[in-house]
Amino acid sequence: MGIVFRQSVKSSIIIAVGAVLGALINFIYPNIISKPEFGYSRTFINCGVIFHTFIMMGIGSTLINFSPRYETGSEKRKFLITLSAVIPAALIILLSIPYFLLKDQILLFFNDADRPLAAEYFGLVPVLVFLWSYVVALECFLISQSKTAIYTFIREVVLRVINIGLIGLLVLDVISFSGLIYGLTASYLLAIVILYFFSKKTDDFGFSTNPNVFSKTEYKEIFSYSWYHMFVLITMNLLGFVDTLLLTNLSPDGLSAVAIYATAVYIATITYMPYRAMNVASVPTLNRVYLSGDKKELDNIFHRSAINILIAAIAMFALIACNLDNAVTLLPDDYEAVKPLTLILMIGRMAEMATGLNTELTSVSKYFKFNFRSSALLLVMLIGLCFWLIPEYGMYGAAWGSTIALTIINIAKLIFVWVKLRVQPFNKQSLLVLICGGVAFLAGYFFPGLFSSFDNKLIGVICDVILRSVIIAVLYVSLLIWLKPSADLSEYLKSIRANKRLF
Repeated sequence: MGIVFRQSVKSSIIIAVGAVLGALINFIYPNIISKPEFGYSRTFINCGVIFHTFIMMGIGSTLINFSPRYETGSEKRKFLITLSAVIPAALIILLSIPYFLLKDQILLFFNDADRPLAAEYFGLVPVLVFLWSYVVALECFLISQSKTAIYTFIREVVLRVINIGLIGLLVLDVISFSGLIYGLTASYLLAIVILYFFSKKTDDFGFSTNPNVFSKTEYKEIFSYSWYHMFVLITMNLLGFVDTLLLTNLSPDGLSAVAIYATAVYIATITYMPYRAMNVASVPTLNRVYLSGDKKELDNIFHRSAINILIAAIAMFALIACNLDNAVTLLPDDYEAVKPLTLILMIGRMAEMATGLNTELTSVSKYFKFNFRSSALLLVMLIGLCFWLIPEYGMYGAAWGSTIALTIINIAKLIFVWVKLRVQPFNKQSLLVLICGGVAFLAGYFFPGLFSSFDNKLIGVICDVILRSVIIAVLYVSLLIWLKPSADLSEYLKSIRANKRLF
């Protein structure tokens, strides 16, 4: 667990840098491009994130979870890599045919005012989906090698630095909005090149053209696993983005509503960032321990990862919630809805993080099909909620629909994992973390705004964010050190004092 924790810390630091860069991007965009353009840029990227799951066919998850079953450098591992390269290429060609044939029908999804913008970049969407698929395939390979910090750095930092560079060119009138969209697409090609370079440096990376390395039984198991995980990924991605996509169609404000909602979604998603680092770092270890049949060790890893995730989740909630007023201050005047929307969305995110690695544990167990079935059922629920709530409540309807769906799905998974695998994430340490987080949150929330009178609004906001965040962080960490709810955190801090370095 120590290696997992250190990988999580490395990834969390990288993700924190990425969060700062992402926040910079999301606060600059509304001030330099129109709401429809900003809304479309978010919808464009979301299409890549959602539709690549159809192209991948779940082979990325198979690469992560099946690689440990075979010897290092074996033909079987390499043929899995070959499958992850061939499948996306074949399917993007196949699915692009109906995509272009149904162009007029697909464009009807957008409001009349937004349709010309969507039509202009219609042909670029399959290119983005294709590139995103290979980015994810290479990321999955690096995850299988427990090299999560590398791909995290590329996704969270490198791509966002490129994005900021494109924004700079847009501000200087070197490129137009069209240049921005094409530049964002090209950035994923650069990510593929970098990820491929790091993958090649590992012992396991390579290709095999021998399909006979697997027996018929093994192929059946591989494709059954991939098939179910494709649907799991599709449903989980849709659960994350369908509210934004339906807002485009169901809200009378169309892409303008998406611009405001997407800003709130990004801020709320920052809460997820340490959780993402921890669950990705934990999956290989969970898989190995589950396959070994060591129930005691599985319980140990599950509980320790759950408490570490809870610590990070509460820290992020407190920091974000206490600084939302500062965030809204930097946005244009018609973005005030970002604050309540973010708070609503964070409730659902907290429900997911607080319940631990239920999805990840189920995915490596014999009950992996449950993830698809439960997610599919709740996707239907989310779509129903959006169709019901968005026409009546607009952006707030989308936010509550998302939060209700996330809360229900994670309660269901919590119950299922307890019944089938007899593990659950909560213990007395969980209560100690809640106490530490509650005290730190109240201190940050009621701390007076000392810099509101500054003539320079930006300087005042920066000073307030820094001071308020330092107060929350120092108090929270101090309480965690005192109460010691996490053995991993205590060991990590002890190693820092002993070795005088972070890693």
